[in-house]
Amino acid sequence: MKTDFKKMMIVLTGFFALSLPQAYAGTMNDNSWNQILKNTNLTVEAPQIFFGSNLVSVLDICISGESIQPKKPYVKACAAGSPILDDGSCAQEVVTKLSRPITSMEADCGDAPEYGCPADAPLKPVTIPLIYSLEVYHGQNLTPDYENATNLLFAKDYALPACQ
Repeated sequence: MKTDFKKMMIVLTGFFALSLPQAYAGTMNDNSWNQILKNTNLTVEAPQIFFGSNLVSVLDICISGESIQPKKPYVKACAAGSPILDDGSCAQEVVTKLSRPITSMEADCGDAPEYGCPADAPLKPVTIPLIYSLEVYHGQNLTPDYENATNLLFAKDYALPACQ
């Protein structure tokens, strides 16, 4: 009798442990993005967008008219021709505002843009998406490439907000 009770408890514990992430995901999926991002038990996989040589997460980007920009768009950069000091800093810095148009003409580099575009590469229209389907994972210790799908709770659309 005791053995049957223990087996039943083990089965029930396993059932609840397996169904808990789905129930948790259902309630979390209804939360706002602000609530999800504040939850330290969750990790959101978000793509990044280049602004020149700066990569910015879509979670940190907003819409300003016909352009997108980081929510904190101003960055320090080395002034053109400024020498680099021994400590790695610039002798003269300038403040630059990062921004890029939502739709622009960009060089069509083909399949391997990491090797650089030829000078005569044709131009093609490129439109930056304003809505992204982002995956939300339970936990913080995920593999860098988010292959641990067992921690995936749900995917939810994230629309870039207007800049304040």
